[in-house]
Amino acid sequence: MDPLPPDAVRQIVVILAICNGVSMLGCFFNIFTAYYLKTVSHVLGKVVAILSLMDLIFSIAGPMAAIPLDSGFYCRIVSLLVGFGLNGSLIWTCCFAFSFLQAIKQQDLDLLSHYFRKSMIVTVTFSIIQAIYATVAPFKENVSKMCIHQIRANNFDYDANLIVLLPMLLSTLFCMVCYVIVYRKIKEASNQQNLNLLVYPLILIICSFPIVSLTIIKQLYGPTAVTDTLMIIANALWGLQGFFNALAYGLSSEVIRSYRMKCCRRAKSIKSSMASDNSYSSPLFIESERSFR
Repeated sequence: MDPLPPDAVRQIVVILAICNGVSMLGCFFNIFTAYYLKTVSHVLGKVVAILSLMDLIFSIAGPMAAIPLDSGFYCRIVSLLVGFGLNGSLIWTCCFAFSFLQAIKQQDLDLLSHYFRKSMIVTVTFSIIQAIYATVAPFKENVSKMCIHQIRANNFDYDANLIVLLPMLLSTLFCMVCYVIVYRKIKEASNQQNLNLLVYPLILIICSFPIVSLTIIKQLYGPTAVTDTLMIIANALWGLQGFFNALAYGLSSEVIRSYRMKCCRRAKSIKSSMASDNSYSSPLFIESERSFR
């Protein structure tokens, strides 16, 4: 087992739980926005809503792992959430990157809708398989009343590699390739309009690459090869992926414009309602005015 000091383990778990909590707020915002602005009626809105749902499922596991409960069954539930939510988020992002790549190649964004159903089938199927394996393993075990997975250094860690490391590594490399190809094609076409859609694969790369790299180094060269500070930073980035996705969606020009239109319509509705109330005269007021005359 990785002989991390209990204080370092506790610190990583708490920081990851806080970052996951922030990501949960971002996921709730994205899901609410998608339905409030009715963006789920088109494919990009559905993509963001499903990605936020997967991030939300994974993010729930962080705060749950920090709860001090001495229960193996509880840790299996946490493992299930990690296996399903994490892999669902990774696979869904890769499916979107692939769909977007094909759409840019053929200059037809309608292909995003064409690949949507296939992407759903691949994502859900793979996520369920990973969730079952993570639960049976289990991926997280009770250590000092915390549900954690300590990396097995100098040995092949099947659980970490199959549930987390391998999917994250392949997803990161795949998104890197798609990102470079799509970016070049968009720059060649001098069309910057669709560049904002590259942000979701880019976020996956930024949040996954550090934790993947450090985990590989620890397994190859032992736990002392990586400092606790680097592991904390990598885990924080990993836990904040849902929050960064929320920023990318919430700060997009379309969402800001849609919220502004909603607010303007609501303000006009309130003004018109107040104007109609002021122009309204009750029968009692009319009668009293006649008596005065």
